[in-house]
Amino acid sequence: MIKLLVHGHIPKWYGGKQVSGLSNAMFSLAEAISQRKNMDVFFNATDVKKTKIINDYFKVLGWNMMTAIASLLVNFRYLLRIWVKSKNLVGNTSFLSRLSLFGKRLIFRYRYIRINPEMVHFHGIDFFRFEDLIHDDVSVIVTIHHLLSSDPSVDQFEDYRIIENNLVGNERISKIFFVSTQVQNEARVLGNLMKSNRVVLNGIDSSIFKSNTNSKPNASRELSLCTVGSVCNRKGQQRVVEACLNLTNFDKITYYLIGGGDQEFISSILGLASKSELVDIRYLGVVETHEILDIYYKCDFMILPSIKEGFGMTTIESISCGTKAIVTKDNPLVDEGLLNDSNSVFIRDHSVSSIIQGLESIQLKYDKRKVSDSALSLNWIAQSELYEQDILSICGKN
Repeated sequence: MIKLLVHGHIPKWYGGKQVSGLSNAMFSLAEAISQRKNMDVFFNATDVKKTKIINDYFKVLGWNMMTAIASLLVNFRYLLRIWVKSKNLVGNTSFLSRLSLFGKRLIFRYRYIRINPEMVHFHGIDFFRFEDLIHDDVSVIVTIHHLLSSDPSVDQFEDYRIIENNLVGNERISKIFFVSTQVQNEARVLGNLMKSNRVVLNGIDSSIFKSNTNSKPNASRELSLCTVGSVCNRKGQQRVVEACLNLTNFDKITYYLIGGGDQEFISSILGLASKSELVDIRYLGVVETHEILDIYYKCDFMILPSIKEGFGMTTIESISCGTKAIVTKDNPLVDEGLLNDSNSVFIRDHSVSSIIQGLESIQLKYDKRKVSDSALSLNWIAQSELYEQDILSICGKN
């Protein structure tokens, strides 16, 4: 058995604090890897209070006051060094930011010492926050979901170019995994990509997201849309509402928003249609998986006009349920062969005018079962096998 220590965040639906697709991917991938016969997975999560044993080979390690005290005792001789490094990593930020990272580094090293893993798995630039705490004989792999230096929706995104270039070419990392070919190509543009890298797509829970055999084509002039994802400018929910307010080819438009986000931003979106008789916005927040499933079945389209996507897991979930996706032509899943005219509607870009054109051209009457049938099998268990192959090879156990 290979002991794999994963550092990441837990989604809110499992008791964590995160509402992003990234946390869903972190958790789901770790759980799937733990189901491989050669893997013993420990998930170091600093956003849950209680340790949970999912199965014999997957433990989510929470933290509480006793963990904090134990971390202080184990790291007593190294407190000053860990504090100084923490301070340097966050730079000229608040004392609370420095203290937060200091605590996370203490807990990480405490877990690391106790577990004594053969490999550590990070996601993105989190690697740099803990790199110095890992012994040279312990292998490191990193999964990159999204490059901030390629995302114009991120403030001062170009400032991330140096740090991400150092990440994709870092000799301390045994292998880098990208969630899409598009992200891999963006890493190549940085100019320092290591040879040991591969694309492994994210998955979905195919036992949950599947066709609804009772669904029928919509023969009315009422449109139902949904967006599943963090409510933010990058995902485009506000632009969808602005587009809907300019449509004349529907008698009624119902738009479901699922996901967390800044409350002020959410309120501004809801306010856009508060006096509209055409558009009804229903904000559901963070909901259970079965509720997301019901929305996919209920809606005519799942719309995701993002400024930038690394993968877009909800697109595959929607299609697997038989609901077409409305996405931009540069969506990374197009290059992977997962999106096509039979299961998606493509818009030119993420602008309001493009969304209007796309919504004016859609046909409500389509066979949802055919859409579901077009979805390629893409589940976490199959994707985790690809990770296992490389992990065994790196650790010399294949």
